Amino acid sequence: ATLTTSDKELGKELAAAGIGEAYHQKIRPGAAEVVRARAAAGALPVYITARPDRVSPQTRAWLLSEDLPSGPLRLQSSVAAALSRSETRKYKERVVRDILDRGLQVIAAYGNAVTDIDAYLAAGVAAGRIFIVGPHRGERGTTPVTDYREHLEDLAPGAH
Repeated sequence: ATLTTSDKELGKELAAAGIGEAYHQKIRPGAAEVVRARAAAGALPVYITARPDRVSPQTRAWLLSEDLPSGPLRLQSSVAAALSRSETRKYKERVVRDILDRGLQVIAAYGNAVTDIDAYLAAGVAAGRIFIVGPHRGERGTTPVTDYREHLEDLAPGAH
């Protein structure tokens, strides 16, 4: 639910497909524009999700359907791991540490859950570079994102 409006969006799509219907996962207003603005400024988006790797095709199709910039997609290894908060936190921390260990910078890390906050901080991302949307926004010194459309204004050249 960092980009989608709810953690249940993928489940709705899969359930609809199971009965031969279509459902398009809803994206948070302004989220795609924020990712595009970051990419236009030179950042490579890395999509880190707790979704299990078996839903990679649906996730990739959704990213394309929303016209999100291309970038690596990292998914959990199994459904069991995806359902475990502890495993999700460790997995996301490993992914971010791998990025940093390669000598790359994390310009901004976005999330919506406590597992995101814990993982990013444990990996060494400064709290001010962690942008959290949803009920946990601003926790542990992270940067709160109340609305991606307003956040987009902060990313405009010359803002602040």
